[in-house]
Amino acid sequence: MSNIKVQGNASGSGTHTLQSANTSSNRTATLPDADETLGFLGAPQNSQTGSTYTLVLGDRGDHVYFTGGSTATLTVPTNSSVAFDIGTTILVVNNNSGNLTISGAGVTFQLANGATGNRTVATKGMASLLKVATDTWWVTGPGVT
Repeated sequence: MSNIKVQGNASGSGTHTLQSANTSSNRTATLPDADETLGFLGAPQNSQTGSTYTLVLGDRGDHVYFTGGSTATLTVPTNSSVAFDIGTTILVVNNNSGNLTISGAGVTFQLANGATGNRTVATKGMASLLKVATDTWWVTGPGVT
């Protein structure tokens, strides 16, 4: 396996050349715009201490960490409000002393057993959200019902 290095201004957006350390063959990669994040080394944490939070485009590939107290509600907006790409994943951690509700008007939340509707993440639970269609997200994880 060859090592790959980024040549050019890697902190900016646009096209940059990738070159194998062992050959002279080049590859082209398009890096995200400045408001986007690459998730190579782990998901950045978005800490939430309030009782409500609505996902934003910047949450793609991140984990949202709730520590606000007793209960909280995470709202997933419709695609017409925030156009997450299909395949977007977001990890949600509930470190509150009560349950976390995942909800969104016009959004379908699919649980592995086929149930749809708002999801509940128990105290100390964790949920993975995966967008599979325009306004459909699969939700799974320990403590999710």
